[in-house]
Amino acid sequence: SVQSDIKRKETAIRDAESAPDPVINPLPQDEGKAYRVLFFLYMPPTFRALARVTLTAQQLLLPPWTFSRAGDGNKTVNVFRQVKVEPTKLSWSTHYNYWQS
Repeated sequence: SVQSDIKRKETAIRDAESAPDPVINPLPQDEGKAYRVLFFLYMPPTFRALARVTLTAQQLLLPPWTFSRAGDGNKTVNVFRQVKVEPTKLSWSTHYNYWQS
């Protein structure tokens, strides 16, 4: 009985330590919404460049100072760090296509 308790606990620990299957969102069932997802997955380079230029233009509209007063006025916030876009390590399309069967 002690041995069976130990085996049950070991099994429970093994089950708890194993990673669950990844959650993969399929395309939306609505055809129009699915086309939107596919467009952003495989956006033409011209549109991608336009999106980057648009973001840069919006960043240029920020105030001309690098640091802005925040909270009670004693702390400063680096404005450009707050709006910086970090590149992703793995693209959505790579992840999506990897898990397709």
